[in-house]
Amino acid sequence: MNNLALAAMVVGVIAASAGASCAGFKMLSAKEPVACAWVPTVAEAGTFSQTPREISEDVPATRQTPMQDQHRVAGTIARQW
Repeated sequence: MNNLALAAMVVGVIAASAGASCAGFKMLSAKEPVACAWVPTVAEAGTFSQTPREISEDVPATRQTPMQDQHRVAGTIARQW
């Protein structure tokens, strides 16, 4: 990129930001407030229907599963090693 194009872009960016800042300052320092929209009536856009939902919760188990090894042989052998 040559120097002339780069200088033109820099000057363009500076001019655009200066114009935007002047316009913003004029808008913020205006004596009269910005006009707001006036809504005379409000109509319902559509119908509302509520469908039932199933609510699930995490509940801790209160019943233990039956023991498969009643004499607990697997647990005692595993502890010895």
